[in-house]
Amino acid sequence: MCGYTYYFNTELKKKINKKILRDTLNLQRHRGPDISKWSNYKNSYFFHNRLKVIDLSNRANQPMTDTEGNIILFNGEIYNYLDLKKKYNLKNLKTNWDTEVILSLYKKLGENFVNKLNGIFSFLIFNKKKNQLFVARDRFGVKPLFYYLDKEKIIFSTEIKPILKLLKTYNINLKVISEYISTGKYFHTNSTFFEKIKIFP
Repeated sequence: MCGYTYYFNTELKKKINKKILRDTLNLQRHRGPDISKWSNYKNSYFFHNRLKVIDLSNRANQPMTDTEGNIILFNGEIYNYLDLKKKYNLKNLKTNWDTEVILSLYKKLGENFVNKLNGIFSFLIFNKKKNQLFVARDRFGVKPLFYYLDKEKIIFSTEIKPILKLLKTYNINLKVISEYISTGKYFHTNSTFFEKIKIFP
């Protein structure tokens, strides 16, 4: 299952205190109880809670970084990763799992590699050279992904609770709550019960 959160703040002059780091990981721990890790690069923080499935080694832990410094946070399962590994001649990989295949395909094929993936997934790749984020989610939205964006901050997460923790202050979206109470509909738009927290398409 796994859970992850990405946090970027243009005004982050000091590092986030350790309590907030621990709390952010703990809020998504139920999604991945085996390994909890975080790392940071400049104004970006990467949080990941891993549920070990196939490759049980620590080499498959996340955040995962390739030789060019690209960093990936991933939740899901790529059903055809072995076929893609063979088709695109991906050699010298350190793990036997799909996360590293995703990162290698991104490096080899560019962003359009997503069209090759068969599975359920959401992931975020931070490209250090370009200073860019690349974010993708499976076609039917099976794997959850939420985000918050303003002039200073970018937050992506597999759950809303870590976003609220990093924001500290937030507003309830009364319109969405009212609509849910009256019609029972939710997730039919990109809005959530919290203002400015959206569902990634």
